[in-house]
Amino acid sequence: MARPKEFVRADALKKALLVFWRKGFEAATLPDLTEGMGISRSSLYETFGDKEGLYREALRLYSDEIAAKVVESLRSATTTREGLGHFLRTRVADAMKPRSPGGCLYTYAAAQGSWACQGVRATLKDRAEKTERELEALIRRGQKSREISAKKDAPALARAFELMAFGIDVMARMNPCRARCDRAVEAALALLD
Repeated sequence: MARPKEFVRADALKKALLVFWRKGFEAATLPDLTEGMGISRSSLYETFGDKEGLYREALRLYSDEIAAKVVESLRSATTTREGLGHFLRTRVADAMKPRSPGGCLYTYAAAQGSWACQGVRATLKDRAEKTERELEALIRRGQKSREISAKKDAPALARAFELMAFGIDVMARMNPCRARCDRAVEAALALLD
């Protein structure tokens, strides 16, 4: 008779997400993961396959639970400026949180070279493209309502805001100065004028 698992899979995955978020894919060792998840090495392998499989699942969980909120805020924004401002200001606030991973897991995954694993690369690319499409849709809504000039290049603006968000995550870890990030957000929003 098989021994029942002594952990809840969803809880263990959430704990793995935090380990990867804090340490990155490469730096997170199997002992880090098993200790953080509260499971044995054999349970990790039996349940999640291997470290890369666990990481891809953690990235999907992040997308389902955290990145989905970003998409919802962009879709529900009353104005384009409000939506883009919220997008960037939330990124700054998240990146500056003390004693939490902060920032965007996808940004850190890409910056740390996690994209070298083919399955992870596809997950990161898919998420970035989804965010960019949502940003572009919001910008096009602003153009339709005449909040933003129709002459503005919507795909280029969407990419600029996505790059700004990635930059916020990286800069917040290198030099966590809230005032500098806030000024950069205002400069980015001026692109809409």
